[in-house]
Amino acid sequence: MKYPPIFPKRTQTFLTIALTLIVSVLTVNAQTSAVDLSFNTLPAKSSASLGNFELQPDGKILTFGFGGTRIFNGVPKNQIARLNSNGDLDNSFDCAACDFNINSVVVQPDGKILIAGSQAVAGGNSFARIRRLNADGSFDGSFTSPFTDGNPSSETSAASVVAVQPDGKILVSFFIGSSGFSQSLVYRLNPNGNFDTSFTTIALAGGRLSSQFITRVRLASDGKIFVSGGSSGIQSFGFLYRFNSNGTRDTTFESPSLVSSIGTFSTYINDFDIQSDGTIIFVGMFEAVNSVRRSAIAKLLPAGNLDLLFPQINSFNFTGSLASIKILPDGKILVSGSSILVRLNPDGSLDNAFNAPANIIGVFKWIVDAQGRITINVRVSENGSLVIKTLRLNANGSLDTSLNINATLNGTVSVVASQPDGRVIFGGDFDLVNNIARNNFARVNADGSLDATFNTGMGFDAAPSKIAVASDGKILAVGNFTVYNGTGRAAIARLNTDGNLDTEFNPIIAGTITTFALQADSKILIGGNISTVNGQARTGIARLNSDGSLDSSFNPVFGNPTINSIIVQSDGKIMVGGLFSGVNGFNRTNLARFNADGTLDAAFNAGFISTVNQVQVQADGKYVVLTTSLFRLNSNGTADATFQTLSVTIFDYLVQP
Repeated sequence: MKYPPIFPKRTQTFLTIALTLIVSVLTVNAQTSAVDLSFNTLPAKSSASLGNFELQPDGKILTFGFGGTRIFNGVPKNQIARLNSNGDLDNSFDCAACDFNINSVVVQPDGKILIAGSQAVAGGNSFARIRRLNADGSFDGSFTSPFTDGNPSSETSAASVVAVQPDGKILVSFFIGSSGFSQSLVYRLNPNGNFDTSFTTIALAGGRLSSQFITRVRLASDGKIFVSGGSSGIQSFGFLYRFNSNGTRDTTFESPSLVSSIGTFSTYINDFDIQSDGTIIFVGMFEAVNSVRRSAIAKLLPAGNLDLLFPQINSFNFTGSLASIKILPDGKILVSGSSILVRLNPDGSLDNAFNAPANIIGVFKWIVDAQGRITINVRVSENGSLVIKTLRLNANGSLDTSLNINATLNGTVSVVASQPDGRVIFGGDFDLVNNIARNNFARVNADGSLDATFNTGMGFDAAPSKIAVASDGKILAVGNFTVYNGTGRAAIARLNTDGNLDTEFNPIIAGTITTFALQADSKILIGGNISTVNGQARTGIARLNSDGSLDSSFNPVFGNPTINSIIVQSDGKIMVGGLFSGVNGFNRTNLARFNADGTLDAAFNAGFISTVNQVQVQADGKYVVLTTSLFRLNSNGTADATFQTLSVTIFDYLVQP
């Protein structure tokens, strides 16, 4: 048995030009490199949220679906991790080889763990993945994935594990789509992972103009299978179907007909739960069920007919779509929407004995454990800020303080500069370094430990785009920031060696700075979309004196400029690249060389070239230029015929001279 055939799609190719590529080209002589394991720096972003999660019967928490790396108690984990019931990392669990995006986890009665999701491939598509892990996170070799990679450039597919039957067979929902076509299916696997050929695949309506999507699959105690969802496209409607244990449609069950305020369209069922007597309570987006007024929540009797005794109007006055529901052992009902978590009595009336924390303003996933406690991802208001956290509530809704999550997101570093003493300064998207608060900017020692003597305070309000260390040890930074450590600094700032702001340096820039270069005489060339400096007109580029005042003797005039790259040569001449037309009245497009006083160096003429993203000068005086190609010019601007031009498609680039 195979899953649906491969569909054709367009193929795209992207290439990131990174620092290592530029450096390898410019240094001419290749050098070998290896990872320095003694250097250990961990930039991160604050988060007390687990992302997606499931609970084990022993109270441990499997967290997954965070799309790469998340850090727990200072330990990076890829794709999946397990926490003890108090929130500490369970170091006995490790799945180092989990290399795909996990969207679902189910723990089997024997403690083994089924994981499923999709593997991303080039071009933005993906193919379905399903694996089984042993209790310690290692791969279970006795389980064979039923989904082969196929041709990953031809389709998008994803799998989700939805239930394990008492006989060990596994229900899996599956999505596949390409070129506007999509379909949702439910398969059953044998305990070893092979397709169960005795099971009729549940195939929901799919196509280009309209297709059904699955929101929930539940296994009833009698072995029958319920599937809920909705339909996207021109025929949008919600559904709840029942299937026999062999996968065939159970025609004795009538799927409810839903109506919203705009008619039969734009309705769907998000979730449902089945009571021991066979009745079903479901939630979603609707305002009538089987022509009877019901708002977002309704109850069906075993045959599929509406329970007319269940309240017509929900008792908690919520309008809109409800997302999740759980029927508790005592018959009470937990229900959540985008901003509420309430408990209902069995008759649908509001249970006022349940009170969730008042600062919860957003409700995401939640699970009830065997003790009746609720582990929940929420958005809360704390000290005037909105944050996403994972909390645990007691059965009455009060906060259970025994769960403490120390989880952070993987931070990113976008700019780096090294000091002569081996310390490293860097900026990016992070607010922690080695679990110590640092906002977008930090310095570490040569071994990667945080340099606590570097006083960034609140740091930059946006990460700098370029930094450099001057010969006197001071640090220059440019970017789209407006504040450093509570003091206004727009586009450019200079810091003392200890990280404190150099208050004597404060040029006023109108426009944005994207690049700069330091001269040997301590003057500073800045470029970007600049219109004035300290109130004086400048077009794209300017030169500052070491105190931040404008060097009035330097004033090249560009036509419609955006300056992306500035290089100061050893002979004092200045190479400028970007997007511009005309320089000082001469015909120069996107690349020009200047004398030290800002006059055009007429000896260099590259003719018409595309927008220059970066330019570097080699020791022999030749120039390596990055546009939508990587090529080399002779010192006079003519093409170097000995260099083979590399044509690339760039979707991102990071170049640090």
